[in-house]
Amino acid sequence: MRQMYLHATAAACLLAFAMGDGRAAVADLTELSIEQLMQVEVQSASKFRQQAIDAPAAVSVVTADDIRSFGYRTLGEVIGSMRGVYVSYDRYFSYVGVRGFARAGDYNSRILLLVDGIRQNDSVFNQAMVGTESPLDVDLIDRVEFVPGAGSSVYGSNAFFGVINVITKNGSDYRGSEAAAAAGNYGTGKLRLTHGAAGDGGADWLLSGSSYYQRGQDHFYPAHGGRADDLDSDRSGTLFAKLRTAELTLGLIAGRRSKENPTASFGQTFNARGSESVDESASLSAEYRKALSTALSLTARGYAQEYRYRGDFIYGPPLYTNRDEAEGRMWGGELQFTSTHFRGQRIVFGAEYRRDDGVRQKNFDVAPYVSYLDSRVSDSTRGIYVQDEIAFGERVLLNVGVRHDNIGDAPSATSPRLALIYKPLPQTAVKLLYGEAYRPPNAFERYYATDIPSGYRTNPNLKPETIRSRELVLEHALSPSQRIVASLYRNDVANLIAQQYDAVADRFYFDNVASVRAKGAELEWTGRLRGGVVARVGASWQRAEDGASGTRLTNSPARLFKANLSAPFRDEQLRAGLEVQAMSSRKTELGSVAPGFAIANLTLIAPKLARNLEVSASLYNLFDRRYFDPAGSELDPIDRVEQNGRNVRLKLSYRF
Repeated sequence: MRQMYLHATAAACLLAFAMGDGRAAVADLTELSIEQLMQVEVQSASKFRQQAIDAPAAVSVVTADDIRSFGYRTLGEVIGSMRGVYVSYDRYFSYVGVRGFARAGDYNSRILLLVDGIRQNDSVFNQAMVGTESPLDVDLIDRVEFVPGAGSSVYGSNAFFGVINVITKNGSDYRGSEAAAAAGNYGTGKLRLTHGAAGDGGADWLLSGSSYYQRGQDHFYPAHGGRADDLDSDRSGTLFAKLRTAELTLGLIAGRRSKENPTASFGQTFNARGSESVDESASLSAEYRKALSTALSLTARGYAQEYRYRGDFIYGPPLYTNRDEAEGRMWGGELQFTSTHFRGQRIVFGAEYRRDDGVRQKNFDVAPYVSYLDSRVSDSTRGIYVQDEIAFGERVLLNVGVRHDNIGDAPSATSPRLALIYKPLPQTAVKLLYGEAYRPPNAFERYYATDIPSGYRTNPNLKPETIRSRELVLEHALSPSQRIVASLYRNDVANLIAQQYDAVADRFYFDNVASVRAKGAELEWTGRLRGGVVARVGASWQRAEDGASGTRLTNSPARLFKANLSAPFRDEQLRAGLEVQAMSSRKTELGSVAPGFAIANLTLIAPKLARNLEVSASLYNLFDRRYFDPAGSELDPIDRVEQNGRNVRLKLSYRF
């Protein structure tokens, strides 16, 4: 494993040396002065804009330029490049791991996903969709902020291990139309058409649509003794619209994705055609901002979302189709006030209401029709919160907040947060952070039941999971062009919801049965080297273990290493971006091990190959390493899933 990290580090250093002859400067955060560098703003940690050094968290940011430079294709790839985060893929969905916790086959319900500050987790599984199942095209992202740690004191449910806020582009970023096309291995193709405009009256609007198709791969699965042929296709379409004025922002996100299932999950017949899932989602949002006085501002948010899921599962022989269906509607609103009336204080207080309406789950055999489940429930959550940022002179900030949520018929939750920030120098901050958060059981965990052998039974008495998070952070600008972030953390999770099996009744069910302890350290350096090379290198050491037995969790690597370097050369006629990611071994659900690996991705961009034309070529898994992600128990007898080998994407973007 140590040799693997040495190879990854050597590859990163080699690119930095090779790009050192670049002559053009790169406009990047790391080119700012120390004062400017430490004044970079983030908006997701406290629900208002603040300098990153003052935020009550060690916030990670990936920009649109990063997405271009490193050829990121999905939101999962974007956040997978961040400190302490890793993403697994079981050839069905993408799953986010944070600081050593990533249950294979989980639904990302312990991460809160926002788009422009609006909740996106669905009302059935509370799932944050980050892979090709996401309805948002990554080309439309201006920046992604990840706030690690307990965030329920501001955001309420699901802000358990962290909050991802995706901030989208505006029409002014285009001021015209753009057509993009991409093609790659495995029969991959993508088309996008975007138009944006900014009017003289201040109105700004953006409209975009995209389609995606991938034929997929034919993998051999030793556990099934055969190859899954033509069962890995992935098809999706998305629509995005945004209208922004000085005070009002309206948004629409819609998408449909269908994915074939080559792994024969949930005991299906292996290599049988027809097994696939379809996810459809649409959300509308509105945000109104108004300065009520010089010391008081109002932000009002409203949203509505609909989500539909259909999963076809093939059993036999003789072959027949069992179908899972789920649908749910969610709507809600929030009033937030921000006051600077008291000197040296910024107070945020507000109230939020969310209604999960008509959440329905069905399971039945298609032909002949036999119903096993038809459940419909509704629920609501009411929350109030207050947060105060208090400045004690120029060196000390105290951020204290608390939120209380009433969660339908589940126990209520109170989530505090405390952050003490000490700045001995303008470019240095030491942060002592404490927070608590909760995740309520979703409708699937509480109400899914199928009255068949090895089926499921309900558990409406499930309690919310809780977490206590403690963290010590150091942020320091070594020079105007170099910055480090270091952190030590500990997370304690209680009432963890896990799937159980009742041998007497021959039924699976979910219960609060586990606790988790996680601790670790993270270190990240960013800098601008000679010749305009921009670099980011980070490492994480983490241990997440079962609270009762002390054994390491499944799908929990002890070490992560990440390096990103980008540079222009040939007088900015070309730009290159290299990403190296390495991960130590992980235990699987069935007791085996997914070995550690290191992979490299390389992207070359010609931003001005012709007038208004940009061409990029990305080579993923540059050295064609064979590596695996642990599988969830639903894939039994498969214990690990092979990932893609070397593959290429060619992308063209034309503005007119």
